[in-house]
Amino acid sequence: MKRAVGYLRRSTSHQDASLGDQQKSIERYANNQAIEIIDWYTDDAISGVVTAKRQAFLKLIDDAKGERREWDHVLVYDVKRFGRTDSDEAGFYRFQLRQVGVDIIYVSENFKDDETGDLVRNMKQWIAQQESRDTSKVTLRGQISNTERGSWSGGQAPYGFDFAYHDTNDVHYQTVRFLPSGDKHVFTPDGTLNRTIPKGQRIKQSRGDRIHLVPSLIERVETIQRIFNLYLDGTGFRAIAERLNDLGIPSPRNREYSRIHDGHWAPSTIREIITNPAYRGDLVWNRRTAGKFHKVSNGHAVPRSRYATKKVERNDEADWIVIEGAHQPLVDPIVFDRAQRLRKSRERNTSGNRYHQGRAKNSPYMLSGLITCACCGHKFQGMKTTKGKPRKDGTKVTTWRYICGGYRAKGKEVCRRIVLRRDELEAEVLAVIEQHVGKFLAQGGRERLAEKVREVVETEQGGNPREEIPRLRQQMAELEARTDELMDSLTPTNREFVDKKLTAIKHEREDLDRRIGELGAITATEVDQERAVDEAMQAMEEFGEVIREGSIEEQKIFARAFIHEIVVDADELEARVYLRKLPLVSAETSGNSSFKVVAGTGFEPATSGL
Repeated sequence: MKRAVGYLRRSTSHQDASLGDQQKSIERYANNQAIEIIDWYTDDAISGVVTAKRQAFLKLIDDAKGERREWDHVLVYDVKRFGRTDSDEAGFYRFQLRQVGVDIIYVSENFKDDETGDLVRNMKQWIAQQESRDTSKVTLRGQISNTERGSWSGGQAPYGFDFAYHDTNDVHYQTVRFLPSGDKHVFTPDGTLNRTIPKGQRIKQSRGDRIHLVPSLIERVETIQRIFNLYLDGTGFRAIAERLNDLGIPSPRNREYSRIHDGHWAPSTIREIITNPAYRGDLVWNRRTAGKFHKVSNGHAVPRSRYATKKVERNDEADWIVIEGAHQPLVDPIVFDRAQRLRKSRERNTSGNRYHQGRAKNSPYMLSGLITCACCGHKFQGMKTTKGKPRKDGTKVTTWRYICGGYRAKGKEVCRRIVLRRDELEAEVLAVIEQHVGKFLAQGGRERLAEKVREVVETEQGGNPREEIPRLRQQMAELEARTDELMDSLTPTNREFVDKKLTAIKHEREDLDRRIGELGAITATEVDQERAVDEAMQAMEEFGEVIREGSIEEQKIFARAFIHEIVVDADELEARVYLRKLPLVSAETSGNSSFKVVAGTGFEPATSGL
C-alpha cells in the first residue's frame, strides 16, 4: 500500500463540522485507492491566507524533507484547504515537496498529472485567493460602517477599558475584561463572573451586536490617570515605566500572554497610552493596517501593495476614523490635549539631526552624526590614533580624524578608506557658518528671529494664555448666570432635574477653573521674548567666542542650529555643507527666561573644498 499523511485546516472555530467532514472524505478516498494514512497534520481556526501562522503546515513541509520520512503523499481535501495563497506561494511549497519526492493529492478535485491539470489547479488556486480578497474588502466595509455607528470594530480593548456588549435592541447583556495573560473574563450586567475564555478563542456574538468601551477596574483607571499626570509633570516614557514597575503595578500583558512579555511596563507601552485618543473619550479605528489584501484610506477599502514588507504598518493620521465623544473618557480631554502638545514639542526638539544622547554626546568630535559619505551613504565616525614613541612626558602623538563609517564597519566591500583631519574639516565648516551668520545679521536677522520666537513660545504654551484666560473667565461668568437662573426656578416638583443640571455645571466650572490655573501658571513663568531674542542675537554676534570657549556639548548644540548635513564627496574632492536658512530659538519656561538654539527649518547649500 501507498503511505501518506493527511492535512486538515479550517479557518474559524465556528466551522464546527469542517475538520470532521474533511477527515471522512480523505479516509474514504484513501480506502478506495489503497492508501495507508499514518499521520495527520491539523491547523485549527487558522486562516489559509498567511502561511506563517500555520504551524502544522510548516511542520509538514519540514518533516517531508527529513531523512526519516516514511510517506510519499499528502492527502488534502481541496485547493482551499492547502491554502488560500496566490499561485506563486502555493507553487513554492508544492515545488519543495516535489523536490523530495512527495506528491499532493486533492481528494475532492480530480486533477490530471499533465499540463491541463497544472492549468486547472492554478486557476482554482487563484479563485481561492480571490474569494479571500473579496471577503477582506467586505469585512473592511463592515468595520468602517460599524465604527461610524460608534461601535468597537476589532482588537483588544485599550488598557483601562472593558467591552460592554449590547444586542440589536441596545440592551447590555455582558461585559468582557482582558487579563494580562490574554484570557478574558465575561461578566453579567450586574458584575457577576460568568465564565473565562482562554487566550486566542473568540467570543461568539450576533451580527447585529454592538461593542462599546467602558471604564475597567478602578485601579486600572487610576494607573492611566497617573501616567498622564507624571508625563505632564515632565517625566519621560522610560521613567514612567520604571516608576510603575517599582510600585509593582501589573502591566497590560505578562509572560503567560507570550514569551516576549515579561510582565513589566515598557516605554513603548507608555507612549501608546499617551497617544491613544480613546483615553479622551474618542473612538479611533484604522490606526494600523494588518490585512494582507486591503487597507483603509480616505474612508474606503483600497488594495494593499502585494510587496508590503511589514505585516502591520502604522497608517497616516489623516486615514484614522475618529468618532468624538463615543464613550466615557478616562482622562480629561484638556489633559489629553496638553499631553499631545507636550509630546510634539519634545519630539520636535529631539528629532532631526540633533546628536544622539549616548557616547556621541560627550565625544570630542563636534560634527559627529552630521557628516554623510556620498559614496556609500554611511555616516562618518570619529577616529583617534596614537603612534610613535612616547614623549618625555609619557604622552604619544595623537591624531584626531573622521573616517567613513561604512569602511570602518564593513571594509572595502562597502566603501574605500576616506579619512579627514578633524581640525581642518571643523575649521572649514566653522568658517562657512561664520560667513552665514554675518549674512543673516546683515539682512534683518533680528526681526526674523523675533517672529520665530513668538511662534515657538505660543506653540509650546498651546496658544496665547493672555487671550485665552479672558475667554475662559467669560464662560465661567455665563455658568454663574445659569446657576442663578436654575436656583430661581427651583421648586419641589423639578428639584431632581435642577440637581442634575447643577451637578453638570459644577463639573464644567471645575474644568474651566483648572484650565485657568494652568494658563495662569504659564503666564507667571512666561518667557521674556525680547530678552530671548537679545540673548540669541548676542550669541550669534559672538559666534567665534562661543565656539572657542564653550564645552563640546554646547558647541554641538550651537553647530546643529545652523548645519543640516555635511556631504563628503571624495570623488569630487569637496564637502557640501547644507546650512539652515534660519536658526530657531526654543523657549524654556522653567522660572527664569532662557533659551537654547536648536535646529530650525529649511536649508541651503554652501560648498567648501576639502
